[in-house]
Amino acid sequence: MKSTLLASSLALAGICAVPAFAADAEVSIDFKSAYVATGATCLDGWVAMPNLWVGGIKAGETEIPISFDVWGCMDLEGYDEYVVDEEGNEYKYKNNQHKRRFEEIDLEVCLDLGALWTPDEDFSWSLSYVEYDYPGYDWKADNLIVFAMGYDCWLNPSFKAKYRVGGDSKGKLEAGFEIGHSETIAEGTAVGDIGIGVSADIWYVNNDDVDGSDLDSGLACADVTAKLTVGKCYVGCTYVAQIDDDVLTDEAYDVEWIASFGAAYGF
Repeated sequence: MKSTLLASSLALAGICAVPAFAADAEVSIDFKSAYVATGATCLDGWVAMPNLWVGGIKAGETEIPISFDVWGCMDLEGYDEYVVDEEGNEYKYKNNQHKRRFEEIDLEVCLDLGALWTPDEDFSWSLSYVEYDYPGYDWKADNLIVFAMGYDCWLNPSFKAKYRVGGDSKGKLEAGFEIGHSETIAEGTAVGDIGIGVSADIWYVNNDDVDGSDLDSGLACADVTAKLTVGKCYVGCTYVAQIDDDVLTDEAYDVEWIASFGAAYGF
């Protein structure tokens, strides 16, 4: 895969090794029973999603408000496909062609606008450039501009808007609003702090400017997630609800429940 963004991200990911610079980094991995994006099922079996984040960059005493993120999605099972025989009978089978291969790799460069100016110390906002690459397919990369903001309080409301400036879905706008709350129920145990959390979000999709799209624009889906965290690990469950089948079609909406677990390590 050729990507100047990938090259720059990997180069800057090694910034901790340069004596004049310092940075924070976190590696994490999530395992999910399906890969669902804005209500649409991308993969209907177990997937692994590794992630590398590098931020908190300092050049001497100067803080650089830029972070870099590399995320991938690996298909662990293959995916279901359907065939119809000459008599019209439909059969489901497991397509293993892409099993244990990366189906998608996302690369992000994020500017922390809150480090430049913020009306309140609990308010955060950022602007990112993101590239979605599909190494297993002969597809164009999707290029997005992402704006996000949030407020640190009891319900932690946040908003994110993603606009596609390149790729087959150029012109597509997705906007989501989320609230969530978490509580620590035990501190300092042998396995670390133990906590629980619940979050909910709702997504609006605008397809009006996407060439060749016959989908309507409107509210597509909503989901609710519950998590149990133990130290740096978690287990969770998500319910995804379809809102408008003219925006999120019945064909795309194939998974309602998603199980997940994962872990993270910062250094």
